[in-house]
Amino acid sequence: MEKRFRFTNDKIRALPPNPPDARGTDMEFSDSEVMGLKCLVGKSGNKRWLLRYRSPSGKRRSIALGRFPDMDVALVRKVARKQLTQIAEGIDPLEVRDEVKTQPTLSEFFWDTHFPLIKTRNRTWKQDGQRFRTLVEPYLGVVRLADITVAQVQQLQLTLSQGVKGRSPLAPATCNRALALLKTIGAHALRLGLVEVNQAAKIPLLQENNIRTRFLDLDESKRLLVAAAEFKNRSIGGLVAMLLLTGCRVSELRLATYSNLDRKNRVLTIPHYQTKNKQGRLVYLTDKMLEVLDSVPPKEGNPYLFPGRLAGKPLNNFRVAFDRILRAAGITDVENICLHTLRHTTASNMVSAGLPLSAVKAQLAHQSIQSSERYAKLTPKSLQQTSEQVSKLFSD
Repeated sequence: MEKRFRFTNDKIRALPPNPPDARGTDMEFSDSEVMGLKCLVGKSGNKRWLLRYRSPSGKRRSIALGRFPDMDVALVRKVARKQLTQIAEGIDPLEVRDEVKTQPTLSEFFWDTHFPLIKTRNRTWKQDGQRFRTLVEPYLGVVRLADITVAQVQQLQLTLSQGVKGRSPLAPATCNRALALLKTIGAHALRLGLVEVNQAAKIPLLQENNIRTRFLDLDESKRLLVAAAEFKNRSIGGLVAMLLLTGCRVSELRLATYSNLDRKNRVLTIPHYQTKNKQGRLVYLTDKMLEVLDSVPPKEGNPYLFPGRLAGKPLNNFRVAFDRILRAAGITDVENICLHTLRHTTASNMVSAGLPLSAVKAQLAHQSIQSSERYAKLTPKSLQQTSEQVSKLFSD
């Protein structure tokens, strides 16, 4: 049987299996058109493509190209010629393939390299892990890190924002958090030299319009304090009241322990690892605040000021209870109010009472006065007072 001929699909299809008693596993045939292109026929009749060549260093090597009929003759010749061009340019295609195999996928890089790093640096590492697992990994996880394109990142953004079958469109803010995570991952890979370009950095964030303008006025705030004091779960009622009285973030108070409380000096210490800006601060306690803290009975073995139901754990997942407190206070639009609204309310009421923005900045531990200024803009009472003062300028 002729072992060297011009390959065609019909001739390859007609090749018989390698005899069962043959010494070798495969019978080899050579293409007369492309040097080094081989077709290996096994004893079961399966046919696979192989390219034999000499590497730029002179070593005899071979690289698998695929199987027939998955790859027909025209396609395998095209691939083989591309490999031979690389060899002529001094590139060994086998080394290139092995190098590609060592390149991590996006999932491998995230979980093996990026995630362990952010666990030591970011307070939101758990959210980042969940965000990657649910929003990014299902679409780009198997893609090699170096192969991710701008078009793929753009398509992910469109998929999340417009929705797909079985998945509703997500809010712009949620889509932006996923894209921001990809940008951060890309920047990390760029620093390590694993990619040449951070492709995600080329995609702009979506415009967000989710700024909350709802806050409780002074009358609503007073009613809420009463409802919180009467709520049967004193741990939840006490936390809601303290959030409103102090303007602290939920995590700052929820994770506060008895070791952070100095009753003698009337101070609650918020450690740096519980604050957003990673700077510890002091909350000066009033008689009213101490009264609220005293109304929360401690649980044996639980170090938290606002203990949860689980032994040794703080409060968690009490949105339903918060809604009940709001309704008990006569506040019905609960869908427009979240726990963070109470921090917003504290600042807004401070501005309405005429306190300077510097006081708001200090009470809420803002890093810049610009963060405090937004509350002045959102306070109708302060704007009304300003209008009255302007009018008085022309009334004399």
